Amino acid sequence: MTKTIPPPTGPYVTATETVHWTTDIDDKKAAPNGLLVKIWYPIDADKLHKDVKKSRYMPKEMFPYMWNILKPMPKVVVKTHIMNARTNSYTTNKHVQHRRTAISLLHRKHYEQKPGAHAPYIPISSQRDSYPVIIFSHGLYGVPEHYTYICENMASNGYVVIAPYHTDGSSLAVLYPTGDHLDFDAYRSDFYSTDQIRQQDELVKKKIGPDGKRLSFSDLAEHEDSYTYRNHQLKIRVRNIKSVLCKLQFLELEPKPSEFPPSGHMNLDKIGIMGHSFGGATAISSMLFLDQTRTDVLTLKCCCALDSYLFPMAPVEEFDLNGYNEKFEKFRTRIQRFRKHPSPMLFLNSDEWQWEKNINRMKYLSDLCGEKVNDEEIKGTKHHNFDDASILFPHISRLGKQIGSSDPEIAGRELITKVENFFSVNLAKQGYRSLRDGTLTTVTQTITTIAPLDSSTTLIRTEMLEDGDTTPKRFEQVVPNASFVPFISAVSESANQSILCDMPPTFSDAEMREMFGPQV
Repeated sequence: MTKTIPPPTGPYVTATETVHWTTDIDDKKAAPNGLLVKIWYPIDADKLHKDVKKSRYMPKEMFPYMWNILKPMPKVVVKTHIMNARTNSYTTNKHVQHRRTAISLLHRKHYEQKPGAHAPYIPISSQRDSYPVIIFSHGLYGVPEHYTYICENMASNGYVVIAPYHTDGSSLAVLYPTGDHLDFDAYRSDFYSTDQIRQQDELVKKKIGPDGKRLSFSDLAEHEDSYTYRNHQLKIRVRNIKSVLCKLQFLELEPKPSEFPPSGHMNLDKIGIMGHSFGGATAISSMLFLDQTRTDVLTLKCCCALDSYLFPMAPVEEFDLNGYNEKFEKFRTRIQRFRKHPSPMLFLNSDEWQWEKNINRMKYLSDLCGEKVNDEEIKGTKHHNFDDASILFPHISRLGKQIGSSDPEIAGRELITKVENFFSVNLAKQGYRSLRDGTLTTVTQTITTIAPLDSSTTLIRTEMLEDGDTTPKRFEQVVPNASFVPFISAVSESANQSILCDMPPTFSDAEMREMFGPQV
């Protein structure tokens, strides 16, 4: 039976394409064959041509790579549950369409593509002039398709999602349309001898250390011999993100919808970044180390890190929480130099996968980056609850202890809701969706007074009027000047306007008092 990705939560129909960028990416050394990116974006359902089909989960050329990492899973399971799984996004790429059909001449005429266009891409939705952008960074052994569930959801809520296939050798495989390919760990032999690679593989396979003791996952993840290699990969990944920003800037100056469908309709003042595992470290590093203070380049406005693997950023001794460390002070100086204006950052973790050293890195980064950094957990989850494993093959994933004890669908909905809320408040400035039932409530919100009481505190009076109510709810709260949460910023920007929000149904009375003070 063919599996299907659950339908997304947003109002838009979505399309997906894979695009090969060979020019204007700024960094040929990090991507000598160009940069392959997977995109998801909102489209208009009433303008779809009949020849356009929904995309399969993966192109058939990726099958041997997928089966290699999923052995001893039977081939038929890999094909039906993964390769041929149905997504919710339409595509013009006939190689990944369900019920493949040739792109007809009528189709080409319908979308009015210029002669010579290699594919008649589906136009982006005309409901809005522009859409905010989210760059997504996949994890180790991953590809963008592994995060179809979350990327489709974000696109359906009005975002353009751009996910590069990283060129550092951490991707499962990068299959270029030119016929070139980059395999997993392609550059490993540049760092290790054949004997060292054999010993490392044996260590991972047997999970037994030189002293005869069994190694935990954190022991393997933090293995000292792998830091130099993983750190090198991380640097290439950040350069890939920089290349995406560079390309987007060129596309703003010279829109090319025939080559990149969202071109000319992206709000490049609103670019966020998100990543899972190694991609979480990539997203955080991109926020911290790409120069966010310049006005002549595109910058990242917020970052969501999903169950991040932060060892490639620095060994744990450089995150010394208890005293001075010369190496870490250099690390701290580098961060502070590039992060003069901290942006919102969310660490969203599983509660059954993280380990102490990794959590300590998050704590220090939170302290270093200031009040706009938050961390949350999704209960009953493990590392692969954040990718599509829990959606496509939950029973096998649970048997392999890859996902947590919670119901995969419930955990998936909670993940999507938390991510949507973070970007909605910090990037799109729209408000909150209910974590309880996913509904939206229109609330008129007015900040009647934002009055400084002294040099360190401010009085905020908040007024809320829900649809159907005639009497507004009023709240008062005295807050430290440094702790103006992103929501308050969003509300103040939307004063006296109707915005999409869902505070009362989502939060208890106690939580409302904690955020807004007592009702008056």
